[in-house]
Parts: sequence; structure tokens; C-alpha cells
Amino acid sequence: MAVLRLLNMCLIASISFKLIIAFFILNMKGSRFAEAAHLGNDTDKLALLDIKSHLTDYPVEVFSTWNDSLNFCQWKGVTCSNRRQRVIGLSLKRMNLYGNLSPSIGNLSFLQALDLSGNFLDGFIPPEIGRLTRLKNLNLSFNSLAGGIPGNLSGCYNLVNVSLDHNFLKQQIPWEVCTPFEAGEIASQQQ
Repeated sequence: MAVLRLLNMCLIASISFKLIIAFFILNMKGSRFAEAAHLGNDTDKLALLDIKSHLTDYPVEVFSTWNDSLNFCQWKGVTCSNRRQRVIGLSLKRMNLYGNLSPSIGNLSFLQALDLSGNFLDGFIPPEIGRLTRLKNLNLSFNSLAGGIPGNLSGCYNLVNVSLDHNFLKQQIPWEVCTPFEAGEIASQQQ
């Protein structure tokens, strides 16, 4: 009976030890995940601030919420995912924005929708936009963008809607961009 009791106590101690170890390991992984999520949030915030810094003129009220008093997910024109608090949408259409599009746009790795239409953006479409693999909707129409359409836009393999009309884009649409779309649909966007 004493041997059985001793074996039972050893079994309980062994299970308890394994549970403590498992809890410790899960806690470590959870903190790494939380740390990684926080770093992603910082990346999104810094990208948004850099996008703003590339704008040379805008109405004050457009960016009145873009400060440290609010979480960047509450900034005007910014939409974040509920779970990860990552930027999935940026909509600043018809806001009288002047300046150019920052290469930091490519750091918004969870971005699904970008609408900067109806502004006065000039310069070129940065090739970093091709890193936005989750991007579904891209609207840069009715601006003053020049140059060409980046060939690596084909990296945005989830794109469904692309609107680049009413700009000063001179270059032909690169063939690598046409592969995810029907060439006729894209060609109708080019002027």
C-alpha cells in the first residue's frame, strides 16, 4: 500500500511538473507573439507618419487626429484589423493632399485597401507598393502622378480593383502586371 501511495505521489508530481513546464513555455511564446505584434504596430505607425511627412500641404483637420493622444487605429482615414490592430485600410480620398507617395507605404504589410484618389499627389508610384501582397483595392486616380506603373505591382497578387486613371502616367503597363488581370481591364485604366 505504501509503494502504491508513493507511485501515485510520483505520478502527480510528474504531471504537475509537466504542467508547470508547459505553462512556462506557452507563456514565453505568448510574450514573443505579443512583442512581435507590438513591433508590427510600431512599423504601421511609423509608416503612416512617414506617409504624412511626404505630404507638403493639406488641410489641418485631415491629420488633426494623427498624434500620440490617439492610437493610430483611430486616426482619420485609417482602418485596422480587430484582432491584430494592423492597418488594413487607408482612405484619404478627396482631402486636398499635396506631395508625393512615400515608399513607406510598402511597410503597411497588412494593407488591403488604399484609396488616395482625388488629391494632388505628384511624383511617381513607389515600387515598394509591390510588397503589399494583401492589397485588394488600389485607387490612385485623379492625381498628378507621373512616370510608370511599377512592374513589381504584380507582387500584389490579391489585387481585384486597380484605378490609376486621370494621372500623367507615361509608361506602358508592364506585362508582369497584366498576368493577374485581364489586359483589357487594365488597359481601360490607362490614359
